[in-house]
Amino acid sequence: MIIITSGPDKTGKTTLSEALTEHYDAVYIKCSKQPRDKTEFLVESYVDMFQRNPNKIFVCDRFNLVDDRVYEPVIADLPTVFDKDAIDYYENTLIRLDTILLITDANASEIKRRYRDAGGDWYTTEDHIEYLRAGYRQLKFETRLPAYVIDSSLLTIGEMLCAALELIEDQQQKWREEEQDRDGPYVNI
Repeated sequence: MIIITSGPDKTGKTTLSEALTEHYDAVYIKCSKQPRDKTEFLVESYVDMFQRNPNKIFVCDRFNLVDDRVYEPVIADLPTVFDKDAIDYYENTLIRLDTILLITDANASEIKRRYRDAGGDWYTTEDHIEYLRAGYRQLKFETRLPAYVIDSSLLTIGEMLCAALELIEDQQQKWREEEQDRDGPYVNI
């Protein structure tokens, strides 16, 4: 299984990723922004590693295939590195590997406060934050990966972890049911 956490900065992605990694004794991968010419190679390398290790659980703190589709157009005013065929290929592969996307979110004023408390002001306006949040909401509906939103505005990390574990368990149950439907009923002879 692959768990990808994504969403705007300062919404609890890393904190949730670390808690999930500890809970599942998973492999933790921190995917940071890469130069555009290296992004697809990096995604291909990760997908290859996932395929070679099907019995491991991976937790990805961001994943370029996902986050690039929001940040490139919003931050750099550039199209995503991935064309539709590449997105389809990688998403199909990730679906076969039981991948779930957890999008962390918070209201704009909370994100702004968290930046201020951390001593940064990368996001200059709440409008800019709202633009990013809208990009992730749109991505949730465009991706074929099972995607869920966890709003961290009023949640503790313990509550975020409980919500994530419940969403993951529900998705695993859906996968089991889909597999059973594909395999059909068993008949004892």
